Amino acid sequence: MSEYVRTGKAKGRVVEFDRTSLTLEMQKKGQAVRATYLIDAGTKTKGNVELGAEVEVKYREVPGTFFATSIEVKKPPQTGKAGK
Repeated sequence: MSEYVRTGKAKGRVVEFDRTSLTLEMQKKGQAVRATYLIDAGTKTKGNVELGAEVEVKYREVPGTFFATSIEVKKPPQTGKAGK
């Protein structure tokens, strides 16, 4: 029997990041929700992933575990400098 695998994508702000995992904070029905995605050698990245960046993660889910297949930076983190 094969294991159930689901795929999807999520957008959110990076709140934790290291070589093995990425945690996003997302808004769901007005509530802040966090989800952690495991990173491995097959994970593709586009842009500079860092704390505070807005990213889109494509993932596959094996029951109970999310594996990032790609991470794309949509908006870099705010630097705190007044612009414009």
